[in-house]
Amino acid sequence: MKIIFMGTPDFSVGTLEALIEAANGYLDGDYTAESLDALQTAIESAQAVAANEDATTTEVTEAITNLANAIA
Repeated sequence: MKIIFMGTPDFSVGTLEALIEAANGYLDGDYTAESLDALQTAIESAQAVAANEDATTTEVTEAITNLANAIA
């Protein structure tokens, strides 16, 4: 999966939660331990942002970007 952002995206926590759910599906794949560790770390970071009711749009966008990069 390749995600490309164009312009200045305005993501919501709902978008982040959907990406977290999708990313969790990759944990069962046949990937290197290093790749899985990086993905798990990105998922955990994204979950922390999603759970933070005071997370800013910048934090949410950064979490989405980091998680998308870990998936790629």
